[in-house]
Amino acid sequence: MTSYRSRGLLVAFTGLLVASLAACQPAAPAAKPSATREISVNTATADRTDIVSTLSFTGDVRARSLISIVPKVSGRIEKLAVDVGTPVKAGDIIAELDRVTAQLQLAQAEAGMAAARARLASRGRGRAPRSRSAANG
Repeated sequence: MTSYRSRGLLVAFTGLLVASLAACQPAAPAAKPSATREISVNTATADRTDIVSTLSFTGDVRARSLISIVPKVSGRIEKLAVDVGTPVKAGDIIAELDRVTAQLQLAQAEAGMAAARARLASRGRGRAPRSRSAANG
């Protein structure tokens, strides 16, 4: 049995000797660093300022209230008395129409009225006027 024991001690001693010799060897030379690249960097000092926030939106602009202007007569506008967006009150003149067209329409209406009166007068001469009670009955 002593031979197994002496063999074990011999193996252990040999391992310890190899480990000691390996530790005594000079270290492997360090790998030389590869060529380094230089990178340019811009720097700035930090300043304390207010943060400005800007918002951008899209959409339609609409008036709060809308009205439709309907003239009593038709015709060509000769003068526009107000601009878009000008405040107006009831009775304010907004526009003036061309007077020539209105005068021609008035003359035509007067001629039509004169013709109707003439027809009425000529019919009235030939017959007696009917009473209301006879016309309604």
